Amino acid sequence: MSPVRPKRLCRCGQIVPAGYPCLSCTKKQDALRGNAQQRGYGASHRKWRAMVLARYSRCAQCGAPPHDSDHADHIIPLPQPNWWDGDWSLENGQRLCHTCHNRKTARERSHVA
Repeated sequence: MSPVRPKRLCRCGQIVPAGYPCLSCTKKQDALRGNAQQRGYGASHRKWRAMVLARYSRCAQCGAPPHDSDHADHIIPLPQPNWWDGDWSLENGQRLCHTCHNRKTARERSHVA
């Protein structure tokens, strides 16, 4: 049996499972985050994503099958402050599963900080 993670206080003072904000703080953060269009995932991104997913049949890192690999990822991330100089070409795209995408994103963000 695995150990149970202790609960902790959310920034607003509510007791929550470790690693999670409370529902009201989550809703506030989501409102500040903006919708997909406002975050830069508009029509051009949706078109690029569809082409990348159609071009590659499996996760580029672990080989997971298509129904598990639904993330279109920029191999070299798009330009942002202190980031790399990726672009929207299909050659800069790869299909990743959720786990590999999260691992790659965390690795990239740790290099920026």
